[in-house]
Amino acid sequence: MQRRHDFLGAAFTAEDAVTDTLDPVPAYAAAPGPVAAAVASHMVKTLTVLKDHPAAEQHNE
Repeated sequence: MQRRHDFLGAAFTAEDAVTDTLDPVPAYAAAPGPVAAAVASHMVKTLTVLKDHPAAEQHNE
């Protein structure tokens, strides 16, 4: 359980690092849409795979 908690903490930290920047986004990274939306989508998928459905639903709001 501790490893899962550590992983989720690292994942949320990484998500914050990716979305809290004023640096320009390269065209190849922006092609599928806004970076924040892509990162949020992947986080929800990750939380769902980890069977943390309440966190996935909360994160998706």
